[in-house]
Amino acid sequence: MAKAEVPGILRATEEQMRRGDTFQFREAPPHIQSLKVEAFFYVIRNGYAVEDCMLDDLNHPRTQSYRWTERGPRWIKSVEPVPEYAVAYLEFLRSRVPSLDLVIKQYVTEALTAFERQAHFAAAVMLGAASEKALYLLSDSLIISIADNAKNKQLQSLIKDRALQRLLSS
Repeated sequence: MAKAEVPGILRATEEQMRRGDTFQFREAPPHIQSLKVEAFFYVIRNGYAVEDCMLDDLNHPRTQSYRWTERGPRWIKSVEPVPEYAVAYLEFLRSRVPSLDLVIKQYVTEALTAFERQAHFAAAVMLGAASEKALYLLSDSLIISIADNAKNKQLQSLIKDRALQRLLSS
């Protein structure tokens, strides 16, 4: 933003730089200050950065700075969409699967919402439901491709009974 000369984005003075500041945060427009605070807590809450604590003489933790966790730089450098940004994730999925089933899309959307709220088990359940729906869509397309009438009827029966695992074990 400094390179783009966004109004209110000012580089730190010499004294501020000695304290470790790069920019004059309080001079930024209020909406940019708000976004910075939101981004800061987002990376902390999701474990991409942590407080870098030191113990003082009385063994009290003192936070002087923050550091990236091992997964932080990987998250920053990633090129694929991350589940934390649901809109981009769904756009990516739609670009890979243009005829995405509406039920699968709904389950994935719910999974992303659950993931964002750190309800990871619920997110996994929703992805499992989406996968099950995809499996049944795949089996429906298999029925069309199986010419052997006996095998076709066997697959139809397994699908109707929702017993596809029997097919895998036979």
